[in-house]
Amino acid sequence: MRSVGDIAFYDDALLLDKERHFYPLCDELKKRHGHLRYHTPNGLHVREIDEVCARYLYETGFKTIRLSLESTDPTIQKAGSDKVHDDQYIRAVGNLLKAGYTHEDIETYILVGLPGQQYETVERAILFVKSLGATVKLAEYSPIPGTPMFDECAKIFPLLKEDPLYQNNTAYCGYMTPDITQINLQRLKNLAKNKIRDGVKASIRRDDPPLI
Repeated sequence: MRSVGDIAFYDDALLLDKERHFYPLCDELKKRHGHLRYHTPNGLHVREIDEVCARYLYETGFKTIRLSLESTDPTIQKAGSDKVHDDQYIRAVGNLLKAGYTHEDIETYILVGLPGQQYETVERAILFVKSLGATVKLAEYSPIPGTPMFDECAKIFPLLKEDPLYQNNTAYCGYMTPDITQINLQRLKNLAKNKIRDGVKASIRRDDPPLI
């Protein structure tokens, strides 16, 4: 273990039943491997990050903190099993900051390309995350065969089952989310990258040229 400096946890359910599993793990990691850095690239369950959990993450040495918000649209949140609501996200960010993390440390996944998703819906989610000072990680949705949402998508666009090419997020987005064209997708990516300074919520209008 002495030659290892970084360890990534890819389990997005890492914090579930945290008192029984995650906290004891952290206690052992601090005792045995206090020199290591830990990372959570897949997105943590936001509702599980209370003050105690945030402190465990920080004191154990978790450096990459990615949260899974996905959307601020209530309809999309409900379709995603109601895993997280806006107020839970606000509390999680506050708890992480209180524990010692900086705004730049807190990265948040926003999904784009969900069936029927509107441009303004993604834009609002990006601005919401940025208004709290966190960093947006825009994730392009692609349907996965065997999942309930794939079957729903296939009802709208049957070619998904016939040609795997259409399951690629680059091709898929234009068929299932006509409001999010490639130009609009680039605008959203630009908005996600841009910094919002002095608390001003800046957005990119549809008629603005894309900033490549």
